[in-house]
Amino acid sequence: TWWHVFAPLFISDALNSYFCVIVFIRMYLEGAYKLALARALWSQFMISLLFVFKYLLCQKLVEEGTALECSEVLSPVFILLMIVMIRACQLQ
Repeated sequence: TWWHVFAPLFISDALNSYFCVIVFIRMYLEGAYKLALARALWSQFMISLLFVFKYLLCQKLVEEGTALECSEVLSPVFILLMIVMIRACQLQ
């Protein structure tokens, strides 16, 4: 099924989240509190948007008669691109 095909992607998202938590703990222990929190929130938000996209895509592929439109499936990617664009404009 499509769930079996997408399982490695979901596992990689979980491992990526686990790695981000480890980086957050290490930065927090080094004393970079604000930077650690900002980086952890940014990373987890990006990972969660990609996870939601993969979940919606898998759900649309499994259920042919579902009411999900392509724009609804791709909405997390659109949000991700807008946030990356705004952040790129803020960098010096």
